[in-house]
Amino acid sequence: MMQRREIAVFMSSFLLTLATLAGLWLWVSQWLLSPKSKPGVVDPTVNSTVNRISEPIPSATVPSMQPPLGTWYYGGSTAWATLRGSLDQKIRADHPKFQITYFQDSASSPSTGNGIDLLMDGRIAFAQTSRALLDEEYEKAKQRGFNLEQIAVAYDAIAFVVHPDLPISGLTIEQLVGIYTGRYTNWQELGGPDWSIIPFNGDLNGGAPAMLKEYFAPEEDWAPSMILVQTPSEAIQRIGRPQNPAAQGGIYFASARTLIGQCSVKPLSIGLEQQFVPPYVEPLVPMEQCPIERNQINVAAIQDGTYPFNRRLYVVVRADGSMDTAAGKAYAGMVLSQAGQQLIQEAGFVPIRSFE
Repeated sequence: MMQRREIAVFMSSFLLTLATLAGLWLWVSQWLLSPKSKPGVVDPTVNSTVNRISEPIPSATVPSMQPPLGTWYYGGSTAWATLRGSLDQKIRADHPKFQITYFQDSASSPSTGNGIDLLMDGRIAFAQTSRALLDEEYEKAKQRGFNLEQIAVAYDAIAFVVHPDLPISGLTIEQLVGIYTGRYTNWQELGGPDWSIIPFNGDLNGGAPAMLKEYFAPEEDWAPSMILVQTPSEAIQRIGRPQNPAAQGGIYFASARTLIGQCSVKPLSIGLEQQFVPPYVEPLVPMEQCPIERNQINVAAIQDGTYPFNRRLYVVVRADGSMDTAAGKAYAGMVLSQAGQQLIQEAGFVPIRSFE
């Protein structure tokens, strides 16, 4: 009798120990498989900023959602201006019930920064930008309760242009910074004639100014002598055909697509030091042969990064799951399609995707 009782007690203890070990193993296995314990995996319960650059090269990352019906407003960078007509026409033809309309705030100049502000204010569905989002823009969006997401769709470059008679063919980045911060005020200081340097610039919230300012020292700022213009056309007119012959010392920079093929201004080669790389295909077309011949974008130098002022174009959306988000991602998917990338190339930009 005593032996049976001892056996029962032993079996109860054994089963209890076994249950305890099983529970411990279950807890350990759950902990090991938890996202919190894996490096590089984000805990879905913790708020985090959406990935800043949605790389579109692998097809799996290309947005392909069906566009929502209705009218959707967009705005932003002037660098996109040459692309909007053909791209919008194609999209409207393929998706007649997906109506996209360019919007510009009459109180401010069009620019990347202005487009992002309009997007965060809920006045447009998506923004077209010519630079990556800034940390302060991500932070501002988070403070408003949502994240921003950017989708790269094309490559572009920044070109600097001067009057065709200025006998200078190239400048270093240090010299460009010196011009736009006011260290250099006469072209004689840079090996040119005794002409005053007249720096022109667009909206300082735009992608091109932001790109150049990255090279400024922390204590440097834009030169007080700098002249702001509303559009690239205005700058081209004032530099290439100045009313006053003494004003031939102008310099301006914007999207290479906007400036390279112009007949009245000369694009400059740019170098980190003295190794200058042209943003155009050499040789430079003389002014007198234009417009029969025009300078062409140096696609190879932009693609391989040897031209120092290249950048990406983005579609930016509010990552809040709204219909605006759906409209923006559908638009980005259309730009990244084979037909969209063909229009990118025809507009003078460099496609970011290859379909060969």
